[in-house]
Amino acid sequence: MTNKPPQPNMEKEILNKSLVYSFSNYIRMFVKLLGGFFIAKFLGPALYGLRNAFDLSLNYEAFSDLGTFSALNRQAPYYRGAKDSTKFSTALSTVFSINIIYAIIAAVLLLLTSWYLRRNDFDQKYVDFIFFLSLMVFTGKFIAFLQIKLKIDKNFYLLSKVEVLYGVSASGLGVILAYLFGFRGVLISLFSANLIYITYIIFKERKIPAIRISFPMYWHLLKIGFPMMVLFGLFMLLSSADRILILAMISKEALGYFGIAMVAAAVITTIPQAVHNVTLAPAMEKLGQTGDKKSIKHFFIEPMVLMAYTLPFLLACLHFAIHLPIVYFLTKYMQSIEIIKILILGYFFYSVASPALSMSLAMNKQLKLMFLVVPVVGLNFLLNYLFIKSGWGLKGVAMGTSITYFCYFCAIILFTLSNLDETLRAYPRTLVIIIIPIFYTVFLFWIIDTHLQINHNTIWSDIFATSVKIGLFILSYSLVFLKIKNHPAFQKLFKNLFILKYFKRV
Repeated sequence: MTNKPPQPNMEKEILNKSLVYSFSNYIRMFVKLLGGFFIAKFLGPALYGLRNAFDLSLNYEAFSDLGTFSALNRQAPYYRGAKDSTKFSTALSTVFSINIIYAIIAAVLLLLTSWYLRRNDFDQKYVDFIFFLSLMVFTGKFIAFLQIKLKIDKNFYLLSKVEVLYGVSASGLGVILAYLFGFRGVLISLFSANLIYITYIIFKERKIPAIRISFPMYWHLLKIGFPMMVLFGLFMLLSSADRILILAMISKEALGYFGIAMVAAAVITTIPQAVHNVTLAPAMEKLGQTGDKKSIKHFFIEPMVLMAYTLPFLLACLHFAIHLPIVYFLTKYMQSIEIIKILILGYFFYSVASPALSMSLAMNKQLKLMFLVVPVVGLNFLLNYLFIKSGWGLKGVAMGTSITYFCYFCAIILFTLSNLDETLRAYPRTLVIIIIPIFYTVFLFWIIDTHLQINHNTIWSDIFATSVKIGLFILSYSLVFLKIKNHPAFQKLFKNLFILKYFKRV
């Protein structure tokens, strides 16, 4: 088959949806970051560490779907592209029904556990932990399905709206309730935000699948999704190895310090997550229509180049400005500043590699990916363990995680190129074009931090000095676009940059 690039209208639609969804996620991330600073101040490092442990529990519990959500996200667009409406609707209702039934059972068991803990006079914060975990398990499964359904339908305009609504409600309620009720108030705000999320989507969509299970379809999706679940479980282990070792080898307070760094560093992953969510469904539809894996190559190289050259602007804002809220507001978290500056470099590589992961999953390479990720997870645990044992503390953990993400980036780029039948010569060429901007970024960070010293003794003079540093970085870094502006990724970006007024599309 001929390798035809995506049609211009599809490229424009994907770009606009990616930009809109990325923008909505950044609004959500901004309010989460802002709210997180206030919540961290009200709770203190120890309780903020427990709040991070709650998030970690939810992240691991999410794998209880056994990969069926991931399989649905992959297969439903394929069925739609192949015009098989029966399999499409059967897959939706089956995945919804199985996971809702599980969520009800799990929530009841956790509620009984919290009742038992309360009757036996356990610390109230741990009783609250289990009680609200039960509520979040049920509502979380509902939200997970609704998110997948909107992604399959490519309704990213509605998804963008509800993500902003969720971010504002979770952060706003979180700050108020944390101030009034402490740790319990934070848990109440998370549950309330979940209810708002579900109510808004159901009000807009006005339909949910019927409870109907096809065991042959479930088995088929399980065979596809279970390896993906194991793979994503490995990714979860990769991204949480640092926090696990901090909790096991250092302290709960240290996890609180690292939690602030994680909130800031997670800002880096927002665009890549949006690009992954927007491009996977059309890539699978394209594959279902053509059966030619080379037809989806454009969903790999071009988003990766765009992210590699635009993310440094965000890195610079975090690197130069993250001290402001900590120095003048979160004084107990001063040691988080250097951790953030190290960690964001690693998250750059982890984020830029996301299109490679999307394409590998589209090509059904999840089993082979597991053999790639297992040694990377092992490397992360090993480096973090060694650095902690060497007395490097949280900075060592950040360094270990960043080194691991760089190794993962190099490995998955090679893996994806080989599966797209690219020659070995394409690997160093691709690697160089991606690495140039981050190397130049680190060089500029060093130059500006070392040679631009501006005296300041108030918050306003500090803001001025920070603005000068960021402005100087932007001017200096923009020189890289003189070389890269003719790349197809940027030509398509400039051609299709105009965003439709998406609120009318909902």
